[in-house]
Amino acid sequence: MLTAEEQAQGVHVAGLAARPSLRSAAVAQKSWLVDDSVLDHRLLAQLCSFFGVVAALLAGIGIYGVISYGVNRRTSEFGIRMALGAAHQDVVGLVLREALRLVLIGVGIGVAL
Repeated sequence: MLTAEEQAQGVHVAGLAARPSLRSAAVAQKSWLVDDSVLDHRLLAQLCSFFGVVAALLAGIGIYGVISYGVNRRTSEFGIRMALGAAHQDVVGLVLREALRLVLIGVGIGVAL
């Protein structure tokens, strides 16, 4: 089976053989024309997706850094809480609530902008 490009070339050669006085025109498939027309939009969408992923990655790294810093500063507090009888889940809950609070503040600011 011939490819689309080979078929187009065959039509072009047959047309020139039938009427040599005709001007030669470029033959293109409709799919090629559509691909060329949406190339700019496709490139822009891919770039936006790439930078969106990079922004999400940087936001995640930033939140991790802030949470890590907060946990590091409160390590002695967590130790005292556990020494006084707090369960491991309670201490983890404190950290997760703080993280959720930071994420919700960031999302709220982001939506407002």
